[in-house]
Order: sequence, then structure tokens, then C-alpha cells
Amino acid sequence: IVLDGEVMVAKKKCRWTVDGREQVLGVNYDEVFASVVRMETVKIQIAAGAHYDLDLELDDFEAAYLNALMQHQVLCEQPPGYETVPDDAPPGAKPKDYVCRLVKAIYGTKQGACEWNKTLNKACIDFGFRRSVCDPGLYIFDKLGQPGFVLMSVSTDDLASASTKGSRTMTEFRRYLNIDKGWVCNHLGELKLLLGVRVTRDRSARTVKMDQTDAIEGMQKKFMKQLANARRYDTPASTESVNLNREMGPQTEEGKKAFLPQKKLYASLLMTTMYLMLCTRADVAQAVSKLCRFMANPGERHMDASIRLVSYLIHSKTKGLVFDGAMPLKLKASVDADWAEDRDQSRSTTGYFVQYGGCLLTAKSFLQKTLALSSVQAEYQAAAAVGREIEYLVMLLNEIGLPCELPVAVNEDNNGAIALAEHPIQHSKNKHIRLRYHYIRVLIGDGVIKLVWVSTEEQEADMLTKPLSKDKFMKHLHVYCRD
Repeated sequence: IVLDGEVMVAKKKCRWTVDGREQVLGVNYDEVFASVVRMETVKIQIAAGAHYDLDLELDDFEAAYLNALMQHQVLCEQPPGYETVPDDAPPGAKPKDYVCRLVKAIYGTKQGACEWNKTLNKACIDFGFRRSVCDPGLYIFDKLGQPGFVLMSVSTDDLASASTKGSRTMTEFRRYLNIDKGWVCNHLGELKLLLGVRVTRDRSARTVKMDQTDAIEGMQKKFMKQLANARRYDTPASTESVNLNREMGPQTEEGKKAFLPQKKLYASLLMTTMYLMLCTRADVAQAVSKLCRFMANPGERHMDASIRLVSYLIHSKTKGLVFDGAMPLKLKASVDADWAEDRDQSRSTTGYFVQYGGCLLTAKSFLQKTLALSSVQAEYQAAAAVGREIEYLVMLLNEIGLPCELPVAVNEDNNGAIALAEHPIQHSKNKHIRLRYHYIRVLIGDGVIKLVWVSTEEQEADMLTKPLSKDKFMKHLHVYCRD
């Protein structure tokens, strides 16, 4: 557990699990989906906590799945060391002749998470929470500014709450869970660790920082041997990495077989960095996105690039997101595209980020699904992507009751794309663009977003589309993470 920021062993425990791989769909399970709060929602929750001086707290369930009943008949072997026979068993009966029928949803079953999520959802609704339509992992109690206001995010058995200072809503909810429902819900106090992300708050300065220093240090220990000779880097990717392609991987069966141990290491490195990117380290989004394209058949050049990426993270491990409560709560976005950047398919790369309250909510870097015939088309398709993201965030903020000024300014450095989005011009050159990308015109017409031209030198989303030189990278780094 984590107590006062220190990781310590509170107790040792043993858990009985089952092998759900032998379950059959439609026979002993149907649904498996269980909603988990989105990271953007957690960041909005923390931004609101910093701005309105809300209490940020964490609660945890013990043996959460055991609070849910199984809706299907699931049979399993008796747990080792606890084999027995029923009291009414005939003489000579042996334990191996009997199996267990699961009454509770235990860990390992296909539907365990789903049944627990349904059970918890019903408890929250019965208490008085309303479930968010935009993010089913978020629950809202009362309205912003009211004494009982609470934003509660659910991630399996963790409850992170942001409530009005001095509010008794969460206290009453804990009593309801522990006494009325008979569950074991532990109040862990102030929010300091959530989903592997460390949360540090300075209430007097109205700031909250999210970082993954501990996770990066764990990654450093895990890959200590591979990083032994790695030098220190100031950027996650070399400008030369733009030339990486699939032909740099082994081309013969013998070569692929010989490189198999390195291939597994490559995948492990990238999977570790991917979660860091999604939570607090969007500065490596372009590098991770680029290297993931070669996961099926990486080569030495790809491996070297992944080592550089991890080395950069280790030497900048203290960086993270800093939410400043003094900043106004408003959305801001930037979008960019690198036309035909991919050396294998000539597809373009989309890069965008969205901020709220001056801090990053989400950042994406990915290959476009369709081939753009011009830089204007590439930028236009990228603008459509960030438009959809902004529309979702606007709906979520309105549902919560947080301020959201419209239209949201979106920085774009291509005048042609701006003109195409605002007016249906140059039909002969753009009639091939798929209908889904023209949704950007609807968002502009409805006053949801507004494209604002900025120069390429001031385009902060540039580092999401291609590797930059050290000077350019450092110029925009403060947008993505800070110490």
C-alpha cells in the first residue's frame, strides 16, 4: 500500500483464483465488459479539485469481486488444501468426486469484472449518484458549488473522489457501503496514488502534480542490463528516426528467428512506455507511435531507437503534469499533420493535444487511415480528428457542470485546411475526401470550435507528428510536461 507517499507492505494475503479460459460463451458466461474511468476524466477531476479547492480522496475495496453474485452456473475444482466432501456424502466418497459451484464472482472468471461493475453501479445509483453518460466510469452527486457535490471516478476496486471541502457525502457513502451493503471499503485518505500515477498536492499554492517517477524507476531496474551502455538523451527520438521503415527488420526466416529474443524485449519496452505516454508523458507520443508500427518485425535500428526512448524517460523521470488552480478553466487545442511521413505506405501522421485549465488532458499521434493526396487534405483530416475529441470533452464538461467557453480555439498552421473547413471551396481538388472528415464543418458551423492560424514555428503540436531537433523540442516541452 502507499502511506504518506511511501510504499510499504501492510499485510500478506493469498487469493484463490480460477482459470476462466475454460469457460464457454453462452454456456457459463455472456458479458465480460466492465467500464473503467478514462484518464481524461481523471485529469478533469483533478483540474476541478485544484481550481475549486475540492477534497481529493481515495477509497479501496477489499476482495471486490466477492461482493457480486454469479448469474450463471460455473463449476470449478476445489481449492488446493481445502478439498472436502458434503456432509450428506455417501460412505467412501472422495473429495476428487466433487466440484464447487461458484456463488460469488471470484477473480479469474470471465464475467467477474462485469458482475462487480454492475453491482457497484447499482449501489451508487441507489445511494443517489448519477452515472455519467459520456464516461460510465464517472459518478456525479449534486451540482458544482453545492455542499454535497462529489465527482467520483471508478477503476475496478478504486474510488477516487473530488468533493466540496468539508462535504459529508463521501463519509455517508462509505457508511452505506460498509454497513448497509456489508462490504469492506477502506478510506485511504488524501489521493496520493491512482492507477500507478503519483499525485502530489500543494493546497496553499493551489497546484496538483501527476507523475510516474516510481513507474519509470521500476522500468529502469527491469531493463538495467539493456540500458547499461545507453547514453543520456535530451529528446525521445533522433531526427533521423523519420527514416525508419519495415525493410530495416530481418527479411529472412533465419534472421527473424535469430532476432526473436530482441523482438520480445522490443515489445516489452514499448508496452511499458505506452502507459506512461497515455497518463503523464505525452512528450514521447510521437516516438512511441512511430516505433509501435514495427512491433511485428523490428530490427537493430528499431531496437536502438527504443533504447533511446527509454533512456530519455529515465533521465527526465520527474516530469509530469502540473494543474494550476489559478488558471482559468477553458479548453485549448492544437493540431498538426506531417504529410506522407510514413516511409512504408506514404500515409500522413496526425498529432493533436487538448488542454484544460492550462494543463494537458489528452494528446494523440497516429497514422491517418486514408492516403492524403496533399498537405491540405492531411491537415484537414487531422482537424476533423481533434474536432471529434473536443466535442466529446465539451459534452463531458457540460454534464459535470464545469465551465466550457465556446468556440474552442484550435491552433492550425495550414491556411488551406482552414479555408477548406470554413468554406466548401476547390471542389474539383477535394471531392474525393471521405464524408466523415467533413464533420469539422458542422462543428465550426455550430460554434463548437474555431480554427486559428499560427505559424509553423509556434505550432505546439509539431512534436506529435515528427521528431524535432533539441532546440525546437525544448521550446514546446512545457506544454506537455513539467518538473
